[in-house]
Amino acid sequence: IRSILKKKCNAAFSLSCRSIIKPEFIKSFEGRVFNLHPSFLPKERGGGTFSWRIMNNQKEISATLHLVEEGIDTGAIIHQKKSELEITKPRPIDYIRKTNRIYIELLNEFLAGLKKNEPLKLQRQDESQATYLPRLHTETNGAIDWSWPVDDIERFIRAFSDPYPGAFTYVN
Repeated sequence: IRSILKKKCNAAFSLSCRSIIKPEFIKSFEGRVFNLHPSFLPKERGGGTFSWRIMNNQKEISATLHLVEEGIDTGAIIHQKKSELEITKPRPIDYIRKTNRIYIELLNEFLAGLKKNEPLKLQRQDESQATYLPRLHTETNGAIDWSWPVDDIERFIRAFSDPYPGAFTYVN
């Protein structure tokens, strides 16, 4: 933190942060820590968003630029966008590519507002609408359960595909 602050940085940005940002880090930037999250918060807080969407047969593409607080994806919303993925059998990489385009749009909106010296329009998250998706790890969560219906198995295999290592099974 000190080396960043020595360079006169007064804000920090995170892109789909995979770890919890510590309170000391947030405080050192006086609350000016921003995150781009791949969902329409407060829905789908946490990790594994794209795999969960595939397994739940959802095609929403969304992103939120929000302030970082001590909770997981709980900070005030600055900008949000959403659309639908128009691919019949998407893989995580398809969600990632389209979400990255939305990230660029959100960052451009944010920077345009800064250039115009506009105050941030912060919107508190509605906790009654919050959902949480636990992070998935291929090595522990990627085992195929052959007792599931075939459509669920197919979605599960896609959910752990590119760019992830892939679903797996055991023989004997």
